This record gives sequence, structure tokens and C-alpha cells, in this order.
Amino acid sequence: MSVVSRALGRIYGAGVAWRNRGYEQNRRRLYRLAAPVVSVGNLSLGGSGKTPAVITLASAWRTRGLQVDVLSRGYGRAASDLVVLAFPDDTSTRQAGDEPRLIARRAAVPVVVHADRWYAGHAAEARFHSQLHLLDDGFQHRRLARQADVVLVHPHDLSDGLLPFGRMREPLAALARATAVLYLPDEKDADPVDEPEKILRRYTSAPLFTARKIPVAIRRFGAAAGLDDRLPVSPVPDFPVMAFCALARPDSFWQMLDHMGWKLAVRQSFRDHHRYRAGELRQLFLQGLYHQVKAWITTEKDMLNLPAGIVLPQMLVVEMGLEISGLEALLDHLEAACGISHPFPRPLDHAPEART
Repeated sequence: MSVVSRALGRIYGAGVAWRNRGYEQNRRRLYRLAAPVVSVGNLSLGGSGKTPAVITLASAWRTRGLQVDVLSRGYGRAASDLVVLAFPDDTSTRQAGDEPRLIARRAAVPVVVHADRWYAGHAAEARFHSQLHLLDDGFQHRRLARQADVVLVHPHDLSDGLLPFGRMREPLAALARATAVLYLPDEKDADPVDEPEKILRRYTSAPLFTARKIPVAIRRFGAAAGLDDRLPVSPVPDFPVMAFCALARPDSFWQMLDHMGWKLAVRQSFRDHHRYRAGELRQLFLQGLYHQVKAWITTEKDMLNLPAGIVLPQMLVVEMGLEISGLEALLDHLEAACGISHPFPRPLDHAPEART
């Protein structure tokens, strides 16, 4: 790393530390909601499994009988107004963002989208009488008070540097704020916990759980039927495929497909949250034909970013989930931190106006 890189990293780190001290010393105002808030976030730029984690936690709490919602800023969306997604939804990705739509579809809970998460939370409490809010990608969004922070850690985080030359938004020392840590080992990691735990224990005493991204379904995607035919996750068909995705860490998708046994003849990645154009799909189709593939395979998140009415022939969509070791213990721990056993305050009668 050059002298300039080290200097810029120190400047960025000093700015992050100064901002965090502002909240810790009450120099910056915290905005509070009536219902408790559980933040799900990470330390780095994307690709650590936050969306599958939110889906898993929201679904589990819904099963436990809690009225839970998800608060999201809707990264990359074109609109700026309040958007409420209640499953099933017909809101476009441009209005709500791809990840909020994915959460609403998979978790079957309300997702409220607005840049001001405090405003979104009050709207959720008024409309859905929420008992618990899940704050999507909320670890650095500190102005909304929360009762618990779930922080996802990827193996790369253990040795990466701060922005702008690394991918870290905060250093590992920020894990001191965590209520629970989810460690997501790579598929290739033979012994995923022991050594990382030694490193993580230098920075946090929070309970450590291991989580893995897993395929939960594979479906054929067609313009007329949408997600229709469900295929077995295993064994996979014995023919070459072309895989494409727009994820922050596309290698994690390639590793998953390799681990499942798919024959990847071609791999094509795009920038995270990329909205595909018709011409790009045509190029993917021609590229696949050149390599004699029999199908094109992508993620459910990417499927939501395809142009309306245009799909590739023999297109397969992988629905990904997060398998958390000790999920029930994690839920119990977070509920205790939130005081879930206590009666909830009365919901507001109406949603407040957004602050400017």
C-alpha cells in the first residue's frame, strides 16, 4: 500500500470515528420508534448476505407470531417517495429497489421504503401496528436508535482495509457495538470458525453464529408464467450453463453453483444492482450460444432487474437463503435485547410528515 493510500485510509477512518463518537457522546441526535428495532448490517461494501439474513430473520419472527416489518432505503431506486410493499406486491423495481422487492416476496412481511428510516418506521407502526422493525443495512445508519445490531462478517473483512482502497466501511473495532455476529465462511473454507473466532474475539464479546448462503429453490423463469416450474436443488442437470449476476461479490455465486455441481461454461458479472437492458440480454444469449450452453442461470435479485417481458430461453433462477447455525438461540438473544416480553406501546394514529 502506498503512502497516499495509507494517508487516505487514516483520514477516512478518523472521519468514521469522529461521527461515531458524536452518537456515543450524545452530540448527534438519535430518533426513536415506539417498537424495538433490530439492525442487520455489515462492515464492508455489499455482498455479505444482508438480504438473505433479513429474509431469514423476518420469516422466523413472523412464524413466532410477531408483527414484523422491514425498513429499507431502497438503494438505487428512481423514486424518492414513501413506498410500502405488502406481499404480494406489484411495485416496480424502479419504484422500490430490487432488494426491498425481494424481501417482500420471500419473507411475506411488509417492507417500507424511504430514505428517512424513522419516517418509514412511524408509517409502518401506524399501518401495520408493528411489534418489531428490522432495519436493513442499518449498522452505519446510526441516527435511528436500535435495541440490537446483527453484524455480518465475511472472511475478506478480517484482512481488508478501509475505504477508499479497501472495501471496509468501518474497522473491525466497530464490532464492539454488535449484539450478535454472523460469520459467513466461503464454500472453500474447510474449518470456518476456529481461526476467525480468535480474530473476532479481539473486538467483540457478542455471541458468534455461523451462517451460510444456500440455494433454497431453482425455478424456470418465463415471460408468460413468471417463476413457475420448480426444479430439484440436487442433483443438477448434466449440461453446460451460462451464469450471470449483478452482485457485490459475484464469486460467492460462482462458488455456490460450483459446489452444487453445475457445469459453468461461461460466467458474466455486472455491477451490483445493475438493471439489465434488452441489448445486454441479447449479448448474453449470443455469448451462451457460442459456448453451446443449454441454459442461462442467475439469481432471484437479478431476475427482478430484467426488462419487462424479455427473458432468455431456458432461463433458471436460483432463490438463495441463509442457513444460520443456532437460529432459535439467536432469535431468543435478540428478543431479550429488545425486551420483547414486555407490552408494546400503542401504535401511532397516523404517520408523521417526512423531515426535510
